[in-house]
Amino acid sequence: MSNSEHFADHALTTVRKGQYYFGSLLKEIDIFAFPRTGSHFLAYCFAGLFDSISLLPEVHRTLPESISRQDELRVEALYALELRQPGVPFQPVWLNPIVNGVHGLPAPCDHPALVLIRDPIASAFSAWRARHRLGFALETAEELNVHLDKYEDFYDAANILIKQAAGRALLVRYELLVANFEMLQRIVEFVGLTPKLAPRFVHWVTRFENFVAGGNRTFYREGDNEAWRRDEPWCMLLQQAGMRDFSRFGY
Repeated sequence: MSNSEHFADHALTTVRKGQYYFGSLLKEIDIFAFPRTGSHFLAYCFAGLFDSISLLPEVHRTLPESISRQDELRVEALYALELRQPGVPFQPVWLNPIVNGVHGLPAPCDHPALVLIRDPIASAFSAWRARHRLGFALETAEELNVHLDKYEDFYDAANILIKQAAGRALLVRYELLVANFEMLQRIVEFVGLTPKLAPRFVHWVTRFENFVAGGNRTFYREGDNEAWRRDEPWCMLLQQAGMRDFSRFGY
């Protein structure tokens, strides 16, 4: 069975769990994340920590491009994330990525929310390299500036939500997520459930060298925020687009 087939089978399983446990769903956690900030990576980490079920409409669950992304990951790591520590009960949680639409702006919601951000230049570079696969218009400096404007709008909305949510929104920086297990521990404390796997173990499984398969990859290219500095065509495009000040976001 390929990773894609396993993913499709797993998706059907999680939907059945979602339907079966719908009346006793313990938690819904909403997530806001702009494209290429690491939302898929965070979702895998979340699935290692909790019994993450999917209640997404079928149109989102069955996109061939989305399903094929899993073929770039190690099947051993995916199975490891499905394990659980003895004695931890099944506690379904839905990490809802479409509370305000697909990659929608952060906004007040009825449930606790994770807000994922990443260095905008590293994120835009990741989008640029995946532009053909994902259909992003990022060929010219003008198009890049439009894309970066959207990052700024998203991050400004994120800052407002974090300030207004009074502890019901957690800012998750991609850089801290990949650095060590402490960000995962903060997510566990925020969700308020006993994790089925220890944050330290989930972090080890999802380290880039343990998590990503070898061979040609077009979605999970590398987990290096500084990779853009070594790409001459990208640096030329970025120079043409002009400098940006992202310091208000901590970058």
